[in-house]
Amino acid sequence: MYTEGHRPRKGQASQKGSQPMGCAILPETSRPHAEINVTPLIDVLLIIFMIGLPVVKRDLPLALSSKTTPEVVRTQPVTLCLDAAGSLYLQDVRIGRRQLDHLLRTMAAQQPKPSPRINVREDASYQRVADLMSAGYKAGFTDIGFAGH
Repeated sequence: MYTEGHRPRKGQASQKGSQPMGCAILPETSRPHAEINVTPLIDVLLIIFMIGLPVVKRDLPLALSSKTTPEVVRTQPVTLCLDAAGSLYLQDVRIGRRQLDHLLRTMAAQQPKPSPRINVREDASYQRVADLMSAGYKAGFTDIGFAGH
């Protein structure tokens, strides 16, 4: 408490380090800190969107086809094997290069078209694999795959 006629000077604390009520003495380096509370703004925007979106929403006309899609017929894959010596096997039957070209063209003309799978031994020539794939593409196959061991 202040004694009558005695007040502490500015920046000087009164008895026992207390400050006058309602006054805070801040250090010289501190500045006032201004904050904006955005919660009410977000609430207002949320209400606007909740009310406005159902009014603005329009349905888009979409004409769906009444046709049914045809059933996909899957065929068994045709396996072509290539061994290290360069020998070709079609479904475990050894064939020559001329037979391969003829058989590939015949299979490509079938409906539904079978999907050829190439099974290559680890030590087979890369050039022979490339030749086999090229023969398949020339016959009309676009979905040649590789079979696992």
